[in-house]
Amino acid sequence: MGFSVAQPLVLAQRHPGGPVELVEFGERLVHGVQSDGVGEVPLENSRRVVDLKERGDEVLITCEDGSRYSARLVIGADGPRSACREYVLGDGPPVCSGDVAYRGAPPIALARHVSDEPTITWWIGPKVHLIQYPVRGGNLFNQVGVFTSDAYRDGVDPTSEEWGTPEERAERFSGLDERVRPSAALMNRDRRWALFDRPPASTWTRGRVTLIGDAAHPMLQYLAQGGCQALEDASAIGACLADPSVDVTDALARFESIRRPRAGLAQTWARRMGDIVHGNGLLALLRNALLHRLEADDFRYVDWLYQGSR
Repeated sequence: MGFSVAQPLVLAQRHPGGPVELVEFGERLVHGVQSDGVGEVPLENSRRVVDLKERGDEVLITCEDGSRYSARLVIGADGPRSACREYVLGDGPPVCSGDVAYRGAPPIALARHVSDEPTITWWIGPKVHLIQYPVRGGNLFNQVGVFTSDAYRDGVDPTSEEWGTPEERAERFSGLDERVRPSAALMNRDRRWALFDRPPASTWTRGRVTLIGDAAHPMLQYLAQGGCQALEDASAIGACLADPSVDVTDALARFESIRRPRAGLAQTWARRMGDIVHGNGLLALLRNALLHRLEADDFRYVDWLYQGSR
């Protein structure tokens, strides 16, 4: 079977719990903390960490605004450009993939060719894809369009706005199937997300400072696992620190032994999935042949991910 940008393959998957919903994770987090009976937990916004130093059993933290803190344990959840990671690993900035994402959630009535089922639809083609699914009880149509920018090359600043522009996006998506173009045009133009990741790290911990989420394992979005893996981190580190008789450094070592292999595999698979999804030529032919042989509920290649840790 041939494959081209003008005729992308569509993958539709029913979500077992019905339509995908966006939830207010912050509110749920506060409720969870309060319901556990731990008392007041201060949350201070706009505290950008710029320096960490260990002094015996404490970590001294300095923020950009000059505020300082001390703690027996620091959990760095400060994203892919993490100051905590720089302290732990010192491995510089994350790696730019050359891919860029645009998003938008228009009223579903404005979208074209929407499935009657509460599905996630994934349109894929050479160096481009579009994911669509209903949110807010089916009233909005969330869309994420990603393409590999031809303008990103050696010497281009990965943090600049010179590549992956709205004009390049319009040109790239204009060649898509007629079932995709009208809805893709509804994505926002005023903001873009350049996609970065890192290879799996050799450690996430230095002394009493450890990393979770994107600070530990930033990954491309092709497995939709960035947030999921961060939640798994939170669950695992909470369990490892639950026993007050266990030394903090021993608990962190246990946490890493549980989480680092699995999250590292997710990082690696996300890169591979991006190559497969955006493939062309022979790779696309092989991908399409394989997918056409699979039943809609056959997830054998990612069962290791969705069946949890073992």
